[in-house]
Amino acid sequence: MLEAEQLARSTGALATVRMIFIPGTHYAWTLLRITLPALMIVIGTIQKIHAGIIYEITPYNGTILVWAGLTQMNPVVLDSIPTSTMAVYFLAWTPNLLSVPQFIWTLPPTDRCTNNSVTYIQPGGVEIARLWSKDLNQTLLQNGYFDLADVIQIYNAPAIVTEFDELTDDLIFQTDECELFTPLSNDAIYICIKPAEFGTAVIGWTICPSAHYWAGTCVSNVSWTDEICQATTVATYTLFSTTSYYNKTLSIINVIETSQREILPIDINGFKAT
Repeated sequence: MLEAEQLARSTGALATVRMIFIPGTHYAWTLLRITLPALMIVIGTIQKIHAGIIYEITPYNGTILVWAGLTQMNPVVLDSIPTSTMAVYFLAWTPNLLSVPQFIWTLPPTDRCTNNSVTYIQPGGVEIARLWSKDLNQTLLQNGYFDLADVIQIYNAPAIVTEFDELTDDLIFQTDECELFTPLSNDAIYICIKPAEFGTAVIGWTICPSAHYWAGTCVSNVSWTDEICQATTVATYTLFSTTSYYNKTLSIINVIETSQREILPIDINGFKAT
């Protein structure tokens, strides 16, 4: 009995593989038919990994003058804010601020970062921007300024950059550089902070272990503060940036640095005051 094999566009995968073992001029075409799908998958994967989104902004209807951006906080203002108000603010924002795209964006680290660093920029957001006038209650979200726009872009506004870098050396804090905080009954956190080079700061902390918490001894027995469990180097910078926000969600979709980063020395005493 004779068995015929056909190599065509309609030839199935199994039949194509069988053709490899049959010598003839069709061998190159058979090999190509088998490897081409896998090759396309590899090329597509590489392109997907290296592909990026390019935003092209087309301005229309001119520009609007605004007060916008984020600058260094004046610690003196803290004296006028009730402690209870600050406690509610930090309780609401501290756990998830870095995951809120309306206010946070990542940037490449500076040359000073050497060990698993991460850098965030806070350009201020659209909601705090105010129209350039004597009445600072007028925002960009009023009067339908952007009803027909997909993107809101704020040009050349000040921003704050915060950079975290893991420590590579053993860390030692002095007693006067640390303080025990008891935000909740039966609970406590031990925080240490000291200045470092280039105006940065080293922050370390330890949370009261579960055994002490359940025994109610977080404050009466502070032996758990002998070891600092977590630590990081923190650096802050100021710069100017052009930030694009998606109109539907007010989320940041792109940030362009328009000036060099300038180190913003961390005020250790001001940090402790907060």
